[in-house]
Amino acid sequence: MNKEFIYEKPFGILKVWFEKNNGSEIAPSANIMISINDEKKFKAHRFDATEGTIHLYNTIKLTINGKNADCAGFKIDNAKELIEIQNNLAAEYLQENRNRYINGESPIVVQFHDGEYLSAYTAYGIGAKLLEELGLASYISGWGTRVDNELIDTIGKLFTYTQALEYAKPALEEKERQQKEKEEKNKEVFNKAHETGERQLLYKYSDDCNDPTEDCSLDMVYIYAMPDGKIETVRQHTW
Repeated sequence: MNKEFIYEKPFGILKVWFEKNNGSEIAPSANIMISINDEKKFKAHRFDATEGTIHLYNTIKLTINGKNADCAGFKIDNAKELIEIQNNLAAEYLQENRNRYINGESPIVVQFHDGEYLSAYTAYGIGAKLLEELGLASYISGWGTRVDNELIDTIGKLFTYTQALEYAKPALEEKERQQKEKEEKNKEVFNKAHETGERQLLYKYSDDCNDPTEDCSLDMVYIYAMPDGKIETVRQHTW
């Protein structure tokens, strides 16, 4: 149990704390738990920082000054603080889940999915996210995470994050090398723009025409390094 927050109310003592809900390993949450006068605890729905309230899932009966009253929530003076705590706890729980994979406590499991339009190896949850980060899988909208066949052929359908990282290492190092090379090249272009006082072409690419009033289907986009260190984008229609 995390730290309790205690509030004195007309009906007695309201206690609020958080408990971990790991129903989804990629989106764990910190449940809002409450108790009234140390009686049976139950889960609340959400905080509202604007109203300064805790909302319940269902109304409950309370006794105030000898009379029964229906209650759908409680006023508190630190709802914003509790929202921040709840979000921080959820982030901690997510990192705990990730660490179990990264440290090898939880293996990454890959399964073959025989779909109507696409059949391929897939992974789920944090295992899938980690493979995507390593460039070993890609998310396909409406289908799921597709894992590279070569990875499966090399290390199998059950493996640790360390094994996947080792497999991905050459590609990651090459990507890093290319990125550094690109940064050095861009730096040289910016230096030339500064020295000459004239803009210099960084790179160019083609794109769909962005002006529906023009009779063109393709634009050429030029990205320039400017003498003041800024970037300028020039778009030219083609006919």
